[in-house]
Amino acid sequence: MAILNTSQGEVEVRIKRYPDDTYYDEHIKVERKELASDVIRTRYIIAEPDTLYYIEVTLKPGFDTGGYDAIDAKLYFSDPGEQISSICFWQLKGPRKLKESIVQKIQYADVEVDGEKVLGARFSFRSIEMDEKLSDETDVMGIHPDSLVTFSVKLYLYKKHTVTLSDDEYDKAVLEFQHTLSIFERNVSALEPQDGVVDPAVIQPNNRNLWDAKKVDIDSYKKRGINSAIGFSGGTKQPNVLSRGFMYKGKLMVEPQPPERITTSYNTGSCSGIFEFHCRAAEFLELVGIIKYPPPLHCYSWAILNDNERKTALAELQELSKKQWHEDREKETGLILPMTGSRIKSEDDPWEWRHWDKMYAAEKQKAFDKLQTDKKDRQRGIIRRQYKSMMGRIISLDEKDDSPFSKAMDKDRSDKKELKNELDKDGSRINDIPGANIIKDEKTDLDNQDNLGNFVPQTNDYILNSASKSDGITAGLSDEDSSKKEAAVKKLEEEIAHEDKLHHMKRERDNLQERIDAARSKKRVRTE
Repeated sequence: MAILNTSQGEVEVRIKRYPDDTYYDEHIKVERKELASDVIRTRYIIAEPDTLYYIEVTLKPGFDTGGYDAIDAKLYFSDPGEQISSICFWQLKGPRKLKESIVQKIQYADVEVDGEKVLGARFSFRSIEMDEKLSDETDVMGIHPDSLVTFSVKLYLYKKHTVTLSDDEYDKAVLEFQHTLSIFERNVSALEPQDGVVDPAVIQPNNRNLWDAKKVDIDSYKKRGINSAIGFSGGTKQPNVLSRGFMYKGKLMVEPQPPERITTSYNTGSCSGIFEFHCRAAEFLELVGIIKYPPPLHCYSWAILNDNERKTALAELQELSKKQWHEDREKETGLILPMTGSRIKSEDDPWEWRHWDKMYAAEKQKAFDKLQTDKKDRQRGIIRRQYKSMMGRIISLDEKDDSPFSKAMDKDRSDKKELKNELDKDGSRINDIPGANIIKDEKTDLDNQDNLGNFVPQTNDYILNSASKSDGITAGLSDEDSSKKEAAVKKLEEEIAHEDKLHHMKRERDNLQERIDAARSKKRVRTE
């Protein structure tokens, strides 16, 4: 919703479909945060060709009319442009400060469409066509494509002014009126045709409006999302009959009115607020990053957020990243996987997932920018193929991973596959030799760090029982083949034991690092 805090109070302007009476979704740029002191509100809506709409203007509770007698909401097409329609909130009797909202609708306009006068026309979005002969223009000379999809509502405050003429002033005004009327009647009688019908070219020659445009250039249509245009629908068409006041060859001829002894006029001050609406295709809004209102904090840049907003925005991005990570793993494995709790950590988690309190100021902004960029890239169809884990290791998401750890695992799998193939040739079967098992979480005594250097990894059961497994594997083989297979098994067992040791040492390092980070965080809090 578009709300402005004017000098008199809050005013809201929204666009609604007709006859559904449903609101259009509003979209906004996130280049800056909206401020209470703003005098302009800009919104984007998705134009729906061949649909009708109207404009709803609301004075919110607490609006104070003050010393003003009327508030006018005027509708303009393009900017600057001609006033199309308006509504007026008159000063009500009683308290000037509103206790509840007052709503009015801008629904109709008296306009000229394709040279014909139309009364009570409704607002609509029209379909338009592409024309390859046009270049950044429409088929109506002087009308730019942007004008076809832009309208604004401007607020004006009025004060009533009453003037009473003296006898001498009134007599003088009557004489001036009689003289002006005689000139007008003489001109009209000279121009008036016998049948009373005037050619449209005489009334308003060669005059075309932006809503008469039917075509735009290809770039405006495809690249700038201008695939429809504002216009009118319905209403009552009026014949081109000469009236007492009319346009003749571009000059306005208005029948003079007799003077009044007491006249009341309304003087306007400056414009107190502007609501701008741009109507584009949904694909264009997505392409340029214009998002649905109200936007989440993580859509703004880091520089325009305060500390609390930055913390919230980073948490939002982290949750979105974890959710996307989970979906990617499910697609990769083809399995339905449980969501990982926020308290469960892994050394292979992206470093951007670290808690706010465990990052320095520069790291927080770096993590925010990284996650925000990843999100935008994914929306554009760009998927990252590798990331940096919490331990600083580069992990690839491609089928081939060049990291040392991945190479060791690939070599392990390759050796086992080769061993299976050789045994299959000899008519023997072998069960899959397990890789590096995941070591269960163990509570580590970090108070005695001197013992870390003398750490000896706990040997897994399958290594202790390697002799019995080797006996089963080599059954039915010749002595020479058996020796080769036993040597291969022994080599695999050594590599597995080495990997187990690395896993355990990494876990010890992670636990120690967490304690160090926690101590640093507490120290920063005390110093601040």
